Amino acid sequence: MVNMDSILYKISKVVGDIPTHVIYKGNSGDGKKYDVYKDDDVICRAVVKGNVMKIFKGRRYIGKELLSKEELLKI
Repeated sequence: MVNMDSILYKISKVVGDIPTHVIYKGNSGDGKKYDVYKDDDVICRAVVKGNVMKIFKGRRYIGKELLSKEELLKI
């Protein structure tokens, strides 16, 4: 069974900082948008489309990770 820690770990590999939680912010043409938090501060944003999670700091693209089917159901 996949837990949220595996998704947060994949984000931390790209960002270099360990996030604490993710909050869904809505859909866009690019996919489902999420704000990634460390404690009370937003450290980056993630956009999930298909099984690809693209990670942005501000408007700047910083990397991507592939998600498994189990992780897609969890997020």
